[in-house]
Amino acid sequence: MKISKLFLSGSGLIILGGIGLVLIKQFQPATDTGVYWQRGFKINRLQTKQQEIPTNLKQIIVDVKGYDLTIIPTNAKTGHIKRTAQTRNYPKIRLSKGVLKISNAAKLTGYQLQFGRQQVSKITLKIPKNKQLQQLVLKNKTSNTNIKQVNVKKVTLQINKGHLVIKNSSIKQLAGQTVKTHLKISKSSVAQMTLASNNSNVALDTIIWHNNSQVISQASNISLNNNRVGGYSINNDNGIINVNQKIYYNLYHSIESGQPILKIDNNQGKIKLKT
Repeated sequence: MKISKLFLSGSGLIILGGIGLVLIKQFQPATDTGVYWQRGFKINRLQTKQQEIPTNLKQIIVDVKGYDLTIIPTNAKTGHIKRTAQTRNYPKIRLSKGVLKISNAAKLTGYQLQFGRQQVSKITLKIPKNKQLQQLVLKNKTSNTNIKQVNVKKVTLQINKGHLVIKNSSIKQLAGQTVKTHLKISKSSVAQMTLASNNSNVALDTIIWHNNSQVISQASNISLNNNRVGGYSINNDNGIINVNQKIYYNLYHSIESGQPILKIDNNQGKIKLKT
């Protein structure tokens, strides 16, 4: 192929644009920038946008891959959502009738040339302190999610290869599944939970339980620390149960009062209980 034809092609234009950006970055080294071809050249740069969340917010649905998500309270009367991401991976936000939906940017085809490390997209939701959400749905893959001081009636999880931390929150009902995930719930009030866990690390730390709850897991490591509960029913096939540094094999039952009971059914993993 002649050089003139190469530079008239899409690949050639990307090379020229990339060389130009390299020269520019010598004078602006702090900016992680790139170019991509999608029906013409576009610049892939880091952007931050913020918008207000309506006061009638009832439900949040997050369906993302590779995003860092933070949900925290605010003293303001209205909530806000802040997005920091590069142009080509900017998350989609939809607000309609009290439902907020967050999803990945539409999949784009074409060439891309990136200079410097591509930034992880970050989403921060600020919810008014006195607001109770009807439902929070998390469908995340390879994402880091941190939730603090949230009051929600129903939490639904579908987490794959991610990290999820819930702290200082009040939850009426939590249900869902985790796969190859690090899940930690701490210093919270949970009325009822039904969780399916596969090849995950699950930590339940300083939780006030109000109703019978259950974790059904396969090849997971589970840590139970200082929970306020009526008793435990723990079954760990092919594994040990460490209760206050005392070892039990396969089974451990301790019923202190009638309600509630935290039941753990696990297979091939470690369970550590500290009362």
